[in-house]
Amino acid sequence: MKKTLKLTAVIALMLATTVGMAKEPKVSTNGANKSILFEMEASAEPMWVRLVDAQDHIIYKEKTHQFVSFVKRFDLNKLDTGIYHIEVENDIKEISYTFSLEKVGVKIVKRKEKSKPIFRQKGDMIFLNLLNLDLKPVEVSVLDSEGRELFSENSEGEQIVQKAFNFKNAYSDSYTVVVKNAEGTYYEAIVVK
Repeated sequence: MKKTLKLTAVIALMLATTVGMAKEPKVSTNGANKSILFEMEASAEPMWVRLVDAQDHIIYKEKTHQFVSFVKRFDLNKLDTGIYHIEVENDIKEISYTFSLEKVGVKIVKRKEKSKPIFRQKGDMIFLNLLNLDLKPVEVSVLDSEGRELFSENSEGEQIVQKAFNFKNAYSDSYTVVVKNAEGTYYEAIVVK
């Protein structure tokens, strides 16, 4: 029974990831013109596309529409030399392309992808699923409105982290489910009346 539930969760996460970002965005550079061409096929859900500098200042940001392809040419001639990032993000995944802008051109240095936790709220329940392919430590906690920790659990070496939180008998308050891993910290709020 437990193996069936785990297998179902893995399939659901894989399907959600596949549907969320159907195809990998295409990023190509033109060193002579100091530009980057970014192309993304239509996605089942809206996504954010951002151009960010090394200090995390947003230079450009746009939200794409559902089921609409997105093409953008970034002209980098007026930017200072240095490291920049193009980030593509939806509810379940973020892909970051790091590139180096030099005096004579531009080149992509690395690509990084991270999975984000999926929160699903149904009535007084919150369900959490996180695909943790790198098997790094994950900390899950629940806080009340005053920041008091009501629940905390650390897991390490688990490929799928899944939890269900029942707030049916909780006191009237606002609560936050916090998920921390090597990629960042994620929050989901619930208000119990």
